[in-house]
Amino acid sequence: DKKVEDLRKQARNKNVDKNALKKQFEQVDVEFLANQKNDEGIKLYYEKDYQGAIEKYNEALKIKPNWDWAYNNRGAAYSDLVQKERAIADYNKAIELNPKYARAYTNRGFAYFLLGDLKHAIADITKAIIMNAANVMKY
Repeated sequence: DKKVEDLRKQARNKNVDKNALKKQFEQVDVEFLANQKNDEGIKLYYEKDYQGAIEKYNEALKIKPNWDWAYNNRGAAYSDLVQKERAIADYNKAIELNPKYARAYTNRGFAYFLLGDLKHAIADITKAIIMNAANVMKY
């Protein structure tokens, strides 16, 4: 909402580049649609409709292909469907897109733990703890 209001204010300026402004409005629309699909996926996930959630996360990723959060969420749904390898692939992608995404490390560590890969599980959980501690220390 704030982004849209800011863009509307810019549109009133006669010296603004209308093409650039149009692209910014389009980006806001993309963000809104991707968020909507992700939110629908989250709702289905909490209703334990993991396959339905995966479908919504897929839709969000079609709209916004490099979204770490949607990959992490889809990974959680795969994990709950006992598809740990697919979950780890999604957590890997989330981490590739955002190397500071502590929750993705936590989730991947838990998936490794369930697969019996304690070495990787401990490494990921330790990294997540260190990342979270560093964030807490900033405040």
